[in-house]
Amino acid sequence: MISVAKSAAHCPHLKQRALLAVFAFTVSFKKPAQGCHKRPAQGWLKIPLRAFHRAQFARARCGLLQLPAAARNLVSVLLVSLSVACSSGTTAQSIVFTGATMGTDYRVTIVISSSQGTAELENRIAEQLQSVNLSMSTYLEDSEVSRFNRLDTGETLEISEPLRAVIQEALEISALTDGAFDITVANAVNLWGFGPDGAITARPDKQQLAALRSSIGYRYIKLENNQLSKTRPGTAMDLSAIAKGYAVDQLARMLISEGIQNFLINIGGELRASGNNSTRQAWKVAIEQPRVTGGIQQVVELRDRAIATSGDYRNYLTLDGVRYSHTINPVTLQPVLHRLALVSVIDDHASTADALATAMMVMGEERALLFAEKFDLAAYFVIRSLQGSGFEVRTTRKFDAILR
Repeated sequence: MISVAKSAAHCPHLKQRALLAVFAFTVSFKKPAQGCHKRPAQGWLKIPLRAFHRAQFARARCGLLQLPAAARNLVSVLLVSLSVACSSGTTAQSIVFTGATMGTDYRVTIVISSSQGTAELENRIAEQLQSVNLSMSTYLEDSEVSRFNRLDTGETLEISEPLRAVIQEALEISALTDGAFDITVANAVNLWGFGPDGAITARPDKQQLAALRSSIGYRYIKLENNQLSKTRPGTAMDLSAIAKGYAVDQLARMLISEGIQNFLINIGGELRASGNNSTRQAWKVAIEQPRVTGGIQQVVELRDRAIATSGDYRNYLTLDGVRYSHTINPVTLQPVLHRLALVSVIDDHASTADALATAMMVMGEERALLFAEKFDLAAYFVIRSLQGSGFEVRTTRKFDAILR
């Protein structure tokens, strides 16, 4: 789906604002200053009303619009954009491509002076996303990942270059985080009801978890050039904590190769921004509060960077009155249990930010903070208070520098 919104590139009296969230968002307009006139933000209101997992719908009222609060496997991120029209100045167009991929939504916003060729660009975006999904999905039986998961020890699978690059980065981050990030946790993810086999009705017992222990460990994957094999029977991969970030980076590379320098890409809350929005300002994104009801936690300006967020409050399972997070600790093979509610990471690449956010979500608040400072990461932490239902925020020096 394509939608178009025009806005002024030069306007000295910008007063009209639009606040747009990926999953649950509100759009409101303030009275424009003299010299500007209000134009409907056409592109922003044509979001497809898709819902995935535990979607929640709200209603629209004059001047206030709320759309689905769709769950994703990590955490929602809000997008903030300005959409205005001024009586003078050159105009730029925000072209918005939306659709479904990898069990979630994607939204690609580009800023260009002409909409010519956008239909072809939309097709290329869809083809890129389909290519990643066909390679890295655990839900498709014939994907490269699914074929590897069925391999026996001693067998080798020749894989595509994109998959090789993703696995290589995943293994490097696994080593960097001492195994807090581990793509071989697939069988445990499935056992806890967060994989392709679907939800469960009873907590896995100790014997079931122990049976998986010998097959889980990133060192059991052997990658030599484009040849992939395993050294332990039953070892299986799940790339859900890095594949969406990689897809964001792939789309960014494609847009840049097409000469498009100003864009914002979002796939299920993994984002990458380049250049400026249609008002020649940095893109603004907001990290959502770690509550089911949502709300803005922190607004961040994003230019030529990516941001990814991992949290525990949207995708979870309740068994016998106990809530279990979808994030599985590769060491204990159980859902994480600590006070860390949300981690956001800013990096040059969405794949790196995606994997590091997941790794620190596994680590917990104390270890994650030390890790982030040690490796000079731009990280933002929301931690549940020991008393009451409130939160405390911790940030690294590098993240603080970005906020300034």
